[in-house]
Amino acid sequence: MIEAFRKIWRFAGVERANINKSVAVKFLNAVFHMLEVSAIYFIIVALTQGNTGNDAAWTALAFMAVSIIGNAVTTAFSKNQQTHAGYFMAANERIKIGNLLKGVPMGFFNENSLGEVTGVCTTVLGNIEMLVPMVLVDIMGGLIGTVVFTAMILIFEWRVGLVACAGIFVYFLMKHSKSPSRAGETSRRKWR
Repeated sequence: MIEAFRKIWRFAGVERANINKSVAVKFLNAVFHMLEVSAIYFIIVALTQGNTGNDAAWTALAFMAVSIIGNAVTTAFSKNQQTHAGYFMAANERIKIGNLLKGVPMGFFNENSLGEVTGVCTTVLGNIEMLVPMVLVDIMGGLIGTVVFTAMILIFEWRVGLVACAGIFVYFLMKHSKSPSRAGETSRRKWR
């Protein structure tokens, strides 16, 4: 997965700045998501302590309002940066291919299909334009969201936070033991 991130980063070229902005805003988005959990926490604490006043409800409402507005703003900004990065990543690559084709001798197209070159410029780069920044930012946003979630849980209730940390550790341990390269080795041994 890290190697795929590196390839995308290299391919992005000058659009790395927009991808970095989108990832940074995903961090803020994760913080705003955690405000929803904070609102639930305040309500549960108020109910378990027998506090039936309006203070906890108003606090939870304020947290929810800030969370909803923050989520809307950060999601819109992040998607805008992803769209910009994807479009210009593909556009810059199309320009590079066009410049390369200017210097190609005419006999090149006798041996190679113009349709293949056109297919790369339209279909493949179109898919890169739409999907690559979104996938990269969403995966990194998921990792960032997990870190923020765990940190906030540790702040509010350290025992539950430790359970969350243990679960994440076990997940990564299991994921590491089932990496694609090891799975391929197992299947190759199986068919021999």
